Amino acid sequence: MSTLFVDTINEKTTNNGVIIPGHSIQTVTGIKSDVQTGNNTSYADISSLTATITPSSTSSKIMLFADVHCGGTTGTIYYFRCVRNGSTFFTNSDNAGAEDGSMWSYYSDTSNFSGPHYQGHRQFFNYLDSPATTSALTYKIQARVYGGTTYYWRCNQGDGTSDSSRITTVSSITLMEIAQ
Repeated sequence: MSTLFVDTINEKTTNNGVIIPGHSIQTVTGIKSDVQTGNNTSYADISSLTATITPSSTSSKIMLFADVHCGGTTGTIYYFRCVRNGSTFFTNSDNAGAEDGSMWSYYSDTSNFSGPHYQGHRQFFNYLDSPATTSALTYKIQARVYGGTTYYWRCNQGDGTSDSSRITTVSSITLMEIAQ
């Protein structure tokens, strides 16, 4: 077996790049570190949970990671989806009706607690996209709410009020271009 040791790999042809299948070519992230209240019944952007990436090859895949922190008043159902360049690029066909093609959802229930308590939820979502383009792609996380109010980036106090002293971790969207 031979071993190759190098300090630098340079592209042979200018602007052609060095592409190793399965490796990350670039990574971009959008961070939400401010409070946003949502009680919209149709999908709307969660501010700052957006990221734009320009693939270097039409064969590249985009690995999307979403990490959303929120809290809601009792009885609130919140639905999340991701859009690419303003349009839903994938749907969950099992989610029909009220779920409206959402990729994930959460029901907030603090009714079984007594005394002060704080409810914070962390929603994760991963998806491997095959956009087949070298044009800029903007991915956004959107949410809609049913039956109450959601607080993005902040916990909800059990009595239905928001408590700014109970801040959760930042929310984020991360995109990685994966060479093929």
